[in-house]
Amino acid sequence: MLRRRPRRTRALVLAGLAAIAVAGCGSSQADYGASVAQVQDRYRDAISREVAAGAALYATDPNGAQTRLAHAAADAHRLAAELAALPAPTGKKTTAVKLVKAYRSLAASLDALAGATRPADASSLQAVLAELQRAQVDERTAVTAISG
Repeated sequence: MLRRRPRRTRALVLAGLAAIAVAGCGSSQADYGASVAQVQDRYRDAISREVAAGAALYATDPNGAQTRLAHAAADAHRLAAELAALPAPTGKKTTAVKLVKAYRSLAASLDALAGATRPADASSLQAVLAELQRAQVDERTAVTAISG
């Protein structure tokens, strides 16, 4: 059963990366949408690389996995902060708040995932992954609203 968790963890984390990649496809019709897309583009690859590396190291090097996931979390925190600093147009303010909240949730989930990489923390891993999935859903919903 323990051998399956790294694969499952990796699959779930990689699904999160797909959500991050989709987020970069924001609408360029408005200046705000273009600005959001630029910020997302600036961090997406780094977050993706760190999460993929963390997932790959999960079974063999928990300390390395923890470090890489912590780097991904730090980038997600910076991404959320930069998005929060963007002035949202009146019609998108609520959606902008939701998007920032989603990225903050993603960052917090990555922080928690980094902390759950140790074998002794395997029981908390499922809860962390569920939170990560919720953050991804929130992020996709907000990105769709900003793009639309």
